[in-house]
Amino acid sequence: MLSNGVNEIKNKTNPSIIPLVEIFDIEKKKIAVFEIEEYPIKPVALKGRYFKRVKNSNHQMSISEISNEHLKTVNSSWDFYQDPDHSINDLSDEKIYRFIEQIGIDADLLTFLNKFELIKNDKITFGAFLLFTASEPLLSTIEVGRFSTETIIKDSLTVRTDLISEVEIVLTFVQKHLNKGYIITGKPQREERWEYPLDAIREIVIHPVRY
Repeated sequence: MLSNGVNEIKNKTNPSIIPLVEIFDIEKKKIAVFEIEEYPIKPVALKGRYFKRVKNSNHQMSISEISNEHLKTVNSSWDFYQDPDHSINDLSDEKIYRFIEQIGIDADLLTFLNKFELIKNDKITFGAFLLFTASEPLLSTIEVGRFSTETIIKDSLTVRTDLISEVEIVLTFVQKHLNKGYIITGKPQREERWEYPLDAIREIVIHPVRY
């Protein structure tokens, strides 16, 4: 039930808000305490609508109010903010050096992180943690499923790792369920043709449309 509540908050907010939850035993009852840190980019929508607190009630924000609130933080981005809960020790050196090699630059670990502003004032950013985490953060969880009907899942996958790895893992899962044909062109090797262009699938995975 508790995980359902967390998922409901995540799915009904945009950008997605994931609360920290603690359980306390008080007078033989279990009390769940939800803690939500202030989101740096504002406003945050609930079920596609934006609200502001006026005295003791909630009022839906107008378009101009939404625009003005967003302009206050337009030069900010959540992933560039310092991560108060993690340090450079929570990053994978192997993942960072592998990425440095892939993009072909000559830099050591700290030089790279500072160059791309993944460290600020000796603290890593949220972006650095999500890109190169050594753990399995709840924040980066992706649920992927192949449905045989609207209610029956034929195959599913839960991915919880760094964002770079997640793209490849999700693409591999999607490819597993795509049809592939072979075209004879007269060349020594057959030409593969996927049911959907893989470049388009990658674009969808990287830039998903939220409904």
